[in-house]
Amino acid sequence: MPDISILFKGYLESGKMINVYDWFESFAVVLEARKRRLVKKRVPDGTRGNSVTPSRKKGKQKQVEEDVGREDTEENEEEWHMEVQARFIRALQELDFLGFIKHTGRKVDHVMRTVFDSPE
Repeated sequence: MPDISILFKGYLESGKMINVYDWFESFAVVLEARKRRLVKKRVPDGTRGNSVTPSRKKGKQKQVEEDVGREDTEENEEEWHMEVQARFIRALQELDFLGFIKHTGRKVDHVMRTVFDSPE
């Protein structure tokens, strides 16, 4: 599903006013679930179908490799979070451009719906 479709689904399920932060959190949850499904479907690079005896390594060397792996995952998580934010903002701007939402002066973190009935 395209990002704007994910936001529009949340748009249809919401009330007259939409809290943008809550909308973002639900958007992020959908993308995380999709990402997990894709990771589960992938076959790990190191597996080939035959079993290979693992090589013996010293404990300190193994610990250094684990620490480097943790730093990579933290950087990847930060990049993923920034990508999710950018995708949300872009989809939100598209909905705004199409006239589905209106910004309010009363509540900064809320937007107002402009269309209440969805065509079936």
